[in-house]
Parts: sequence; structure tokens; C-alpha cells
Amino acid sequence: MRAMPDGVVKRVMEARVVLCHGGDDELLREMEEEFNGPLGGDWYLFEQGDDPRNFAFDEGCPTDLLSNEWNWCDSATLENGCFFIFWGTNNAGGPCLFVPDEPWLPMEFRTRLVELVVRDDIRVGQLHDKGSAYDS
Repeated sequence: MRAMPDGVVKRVMEARVVLCHGGDDELLREMEEEFNGPLGGDWYLFEQGDDPRNFAFDEGCPTDLLSNEWNWCDSATLENGCFFIFWGTNNAGGPCLFVPDEPWLPMEFRTRLVELVVRDDIRVGQLHDKGSAYDS
């Protein structure tokens, strides 16, 4: 992460790291030594040229991020120009996917990500109707 150029994704990742250690110096040290364990799973970056129908979470195991298997997630947000998707695949956590909201993002994948974010917002009660046609 340190080697990444400054940009939207790096800033969102850095903010997530701060959320994970919450100012606890010991946890921050653990994260420095073994990044993925204390963060609850591996972090992945979807970059320009990546194929959402053939994304490699693990070497040799391509994943179709548009399949029904990946339609569920535990958390989906769009913050500061970056989608953040977390799947809790086991008790230790699961993969976290960072996707910059850029013009090169395939439309079908962008639509899926937006649907996940809206569903997550509704699930946690954060989506508020601002101007419903039914308001009196």
C-alpha cells in the first residue's frame, strides 16, 4: 500500500487501516508485521484492464464478480470515489475489494457495485428518501 501512488484508492485504504487499529499502537504494530490477519482478510484492488468476470482473488482461481455467488456481501460502500466491498467468507474474515469509481469501470460491474451499496444502505437504515413523490 505504501508503494501505491497517492490517489483515491490509497486514501480510502489508509482510512480503513485507521478504522481497523482505532489508535491502538499494539494492533498497529501487528498490522505492520502481518497486514492481512489483523484486518480480517486479504485486500484486493480492481484496476483498469481487470475483468470482473475473471478476477483473481487467489492464483489460479478466477472469480466471476458478476455471478450470483458474489451478489451477497457483508458490507458495501462508496466513499470518496472508491467502492469498498467486504465478503465475510469465514469466522476470520474474508476478501475486501477496493474499486475506484472511474470512467473505465465496466458499466455492468459499476451497476452491480451500486446495487450492493444501495442494498447495504437500506439494510443498515442509512438510505433516506429526499423528496418522495408521496410526501405531502
